[in-house]
Amino acid sequence: MYMIELKNGYIVLNGVHKLLLSGEFHYWRHNPYYWEKILDAIKYHGLEFISTYIPWNFHEIGSGEYDFTGKTNPSRDLENFIRLTEKKGFYLILRPGPYIYGEWVNGGPPDDVIIYHRMHSKFIRRAEEYIRNLCKIIVPHQYTFNGNIVLIQIDNEIDLWPWRYGRQLGLREKPGLFQEWIKNRYKDIHKLNEKWNTDYDDFSEVKVFEKPSINYLPRYVDYRLFKDWYCGEYLVKIRDLFIKYGINIPFISNVYDIDFPQNVKVFYKRNVYPFMDIYLKNMVPWRNLIEFIVRLKYYRAIVSKPFSTEFQCGIWHAACPDTDIIEPAHHRYMSMLALMYGLAGWNWYMFVGRDNWFFTPIDEIGRIRIKYSNEIKHVVKMFRKIVPPMLRDITNTSIFFTDLCRWGIGIDKIYLLSEVLLKAGIDFNIYESEVDRVKGKLILFIAPQHLFDKDAFRLLKLAENGAKIVFFHDIPRRNIYGEELKIFNELVKPPKSINDIRRGYIVLENRGEKYFVKTRYITQYTNGDIIGYREPLQGEFKRDFEFMRKTVGGEKFAVGKNIGIGSGSITLIGLDPSPTLLKYIHSYFNIPLYIHVNVSGVLGKIYEAEDEYILFLANTRAEDTGVSVKLELNKLGLDMVKIIDLDDEKNMAVVDEKKCFFATHILAKSIKIFRLKSI
Repeated sequence: MYMIELKNGYIVLNGVHKLLLSGEFHYWRHNPYYWEKILDAIKYHGLEFISTYIPWNFHEIGSGEYDFTGKTNPSRDLENFIRLTEKKGFYLILRPGPYIYGEWVNGGPPDDVIIYHRMHSKFIRRAEEYIRNLCKIIVPHQYTFNGNIVLIQIDNEIDLWPWRYGRQLGLREKPGLFQEWIKNRYKDIHKLNEKWNTDYDDFSEVKVFEKPSINYLPRYVDYRLFKDWYCGEYLVKIRDLFIKYGINIPFISNVYDIDFPQNVKVFYKRNVYPFMDIYLKNMVPWRNLIEFIVRLKYYRAIVSKPFSTEFQCGIWHAACPDTDIIEPAHHRYMSMLALMYGLAGWNWYMFVGRDNWFFTPIDEIGRIRIKYSNEIKHVVKMFRKIVPPMLRDITNTSIFFTDLCRWGIGIDKIYLLSEVLLKAGIDFNIYESEVDRVKGKLILFIAPQHLFDKDAFRLLKLAENGAKIVFFHDIPRRNIYGEELKIFNELVKPPKSINDIRRGYIVLENRGEKYFVKTRYITQYTNGDIIGYREPLQGEFKRDFEFMRKTVGGEKFAVGKNIGIGSGSITLIGLDPSPTLLKYIHSYFNIPLYIHVNVSGVLGKIYEAEDEYILFLANTRAEDTGVSVKLELNKLGLDMVKIIDLDDEKNMAVVDEKKCFFATHILAKSIKIFRLKSI
C-alpha cells in the first residue's frame, strides 16, 4: 500500500514531499468533449493537483439510484474523469459533500434531504446511502491503492444554519437538540440558572442568545459551544462513514472566509486538517488586508502550516458588487500576500471558468485568458522558488487571542491593535491560548475584558515562563460569569485614575531616545515605574499642555507598572495603542525588530530559510514608491549579506553593519521578495 500524509506544509506521497498548489475544475459543469483540453490548460500553468466538488443531487438520478459512469448523461461520468486525470498525471482532491454549496442547486443534497439539518437522523441515513455508492467508484482510485486521489474534503463550510433549521435545533419556539445538549452540559437546572442569572424550571424552557453581548455573555458562550460541538460531531459522523466504506487517505475540511464561525481546533483534534477559504476585495484594500492577516495568523497558531481549499481565483457573479471586478493583477498581489503571511499552499477556486464564475485564467472550453494566465504563471514560479513550508517565522511579538475573540467579543480591538502594529512596521503573530503553539517573547493583550479562568491562568503561566505580557490601561478583572478573577485582582490593584486628555501627547524615554506617544486616554498607577511627562508645546497644542497639567496633576506621572512574575513579567501601560507606543514597548523590553522601512504603507516581513533569509516587502499603497530598508544584521547574527531579487535572481546590493541600508522601487499594490545570503 502506498503511504500519504499531510505533514509540515507538504503532501508527502510515499516519502516524496509535494508542494500543494492546485486548481478547481468542476467536471460536471463542462461538456466532457472539453475535459482533456481543459486539463492540458491546467497543466500548462504548472499545477500537479486538481480539486473538484462532487454534487450528490446531480449523480442521484432516482431514489437510491446513482449514475457515476455517464449512462444517463456524459457529464456524470466521474469514473472516466478520474481516469483522465490519472492519464494526465494529476493528483486529485475530491470534495464530495454531502454539502458542496458551489453556487449549485440545494448546495448538493437532494430535495428530500435539505428539509433536515445536518445531524438529523434522516439526513445522516440518506448521506450514508450516497457515500456508500460513491465510494464504490472512488475507493479503488485512492493513492494508497496506486491511484491519484490524495485528499477527501468532508462537507463544506460546516454550519448549523440557525436561520433555516432553528426550529429543529431548539433555537426558536420549541425545544430540540440544543436543549438536549445544554441539559447534558449542566445536568441540574439550578446550576444553569446560577450561571445564566435566570429562573428556568426545566431545560425545555431554555432559550439561547445568538448575538455577542457582554450583558448575556454566559448564555452566548453556551450557544457558541453548542455550535462548536454540533459542527465537530457532524464532522466525525461523516468522516466515519467515509472510513466505513473504504476511504483511507487524509481528510480535510474547510471553513468560511469571514470571521471565525467554525472551531478549527475541533476539526484538527478529530484528525481532519482544517483548510481556509479566502476571498478578498479586488486589490485588497487596507481594512480587508488587516482582517485577512489576522485570520491567516490565527490559522498559523492552530495548525502551523495552513492551507486554503478555496483560494480566490475569480468570483461568483452575485459577489461582484462586494468584491468589484477582479483584475488580473489581483491574482498576483493576493497570492504574494498569502505567501508573505504564512500560507503553505492552496487550491485556486475557480481555476476554470463556468456558468456563474468569472475572471479565471481558463475559460469554459479550455481557452487561456492571457492576462490572468500570466499572473498565475508568475505566482507558480515564485511559489516554487520560495518553498513556503521551508520558511521559519522569527517574529518575537504575539497578540493574545481567545475563543471569545473568535466569537466576536473584542475582535474589533484585535483588528485595531493589528493595524497599529502594521503601521508601526512591526510584524506579529496570534497566540491562541488553548493551542499554546506560537508564543514570542512579547505578548500583547487588548481584548476581551472578560476571560475564561483557564485563559487568565495561561497568561500567568506565560509570564512565569519568561514572557513579557503587556496590558493596555488595565487587566481583565472578571470571568465570563461576572465573577472576580482573583489571580489578577490579588496581583494588581485597580489603577489610580483614568482621564480623557483629548489630543494628548505623552513623552516616554528609553535608552536615550524620546517617544512622543499620542493618546486620548491616560491611566495612572500607584507606585508605577514607567514615567511619562509633557513637554511645553507651542501654538494649538499649548492649551492641551495646560489642560494636561491640571488633569493629571503635574508634568510627570506614572503611566505604567511592572510586576515581575517568575522569569517574566506583567506590565500595565496606561496609554492607547499607537505606532510610537508599540515601538517604545519593543525598545523597553529589548525585543528585536529586524527590519525598518521608511515609507508608510510598505510592510515588511522576514523569514529564516535553510541557509538564507527571505525578505518580503509589500507596497499596499495605490502608487509606486521608492523605499529604503534598514536591516538589523547583528540581531540576525549576520555580518554581511548579499541582497538578491528573487524574481530575476540579480544581485541588488551588499549590506554590512556599517552600511545597513538598501534601496529599491516597488510598484503600486505589489510585492518584492529578496534572498539575504550571508557572505
